[in-house]
Amino acid sequence: MGYSCTSLIPAAILFDNPGITREEYVELLNQTHCTWIAEYSAEEPWDFTEKRREDDLVQSNHRGLHGLGYILGLKETEKYKQVVKSTRDSNGILIPSPDLWVCPREGNRNWLAPEYEVTVYSETKIFPEKEEHSLSWNKLEIGDIWEETMIGQERGIVTDILFERYTYKEKDSEDNFDDFRGPEYYYVMRIKPFEVYVRKIKFEDLESLSKEFPQFNPDFIYDFSQKKGFIRGGLENDQDFLWTQRNKKYYLDLETLNRILPGGMARWGGYSGLVATAEAIRKKAWKLLSYRGDKHLQQFLNDFPDSRGRYEGAVIDSQLSLSAKLQKMTHTELLRYRMLPPNSI
Repeated sequence: MGYSCTSLIPAAILFDNPGITREEYVELLNQTHCTWIAEYSAEEPWDFTEKRREDDLVQSNHRGLHGLGYILGLKETEKYKQVVKSTRDSNGILIPSPDLWVCPREGNRNWLAPEYEVTVYSETKIFPEKEEHSLSWNKLEIGDIWEETMIGQERGIVTDILFERYTYKEKDSEDNFDDFRGPEYYYVMRIKPFEVYVRKIKFEDLESLSKEFPQFNPDFIYDFSQKKGFIRGGLENDQDFLWTQRNKKYYLDLETLNRILPGGMARWGGYSGLVATAEAIRKKAWKLLSYRGDKHLQQFLNDFPDSRGRYEGAVIDSQLSLSAKLQKMTHTELLRYRMLPPNSI
């Protein structure tokens, strides 16, 4: 068995639409709706959705070519890497490079027409020196930048160290936190607190964004000539969902079907789950692509007999394929076996 899954949406689109251009891919992604937060009732229609409930965590599906570049795991260009490098001022304080956020339009969460927000460095203000008693993740020296260890809201330039104590305690044999090391130093020191200020600039469309900040054009950021990769969806087995590009058209690499599980679990995508997700998209049954959407699967199969046929066929085919691999069948033997009546298998 397997269930539809929000993380499988990009793969399911390629599965059902082989040979699409990147613009067609973006358009098909834009037409989907899903949520990891909202739970829908059985009484609500299949295509019911609320934009305000759609999650930012899965909204790479609706961030245009920027989102597609992320989903396909495209490599960033060397030119982009050079442009977005941050620098430091004479005090060693980081001056951030401009940063881009592709977001829904304010008020209506309209993902079909996103706006672009660029955060730009404005100024750094240094405040009067003061004494600070605090922990530090790292050993500090005069001139270093200290940062408050909990949420990093307070920062300062170290001007004098009055007291230092190494606080880290080696874990004993019963300690379960094998990889965790907390703040390792305690300091009484003098610092010059500072704040880095930024301003935000909004753009209505990609054209105006690219005109003022050409480094944020998706073709400058991502290498869209990349021929293959895997689809980022947030699953444990993301790297098994492969894509390939030929003549500027995208396909789900058939090796994917050899790698993925027959079914699927919460964090693992499988073949029958891929088919269920594709059917949810095809029928615009967004309730299936919601929190606990699996509870609606049986009703979905009852309401859409053609989807039931495809889904049940996927369950059978995936299990027979697994059995054939275990028995080391040839492709011909598997096809003959698949043609037998169900009650004779």
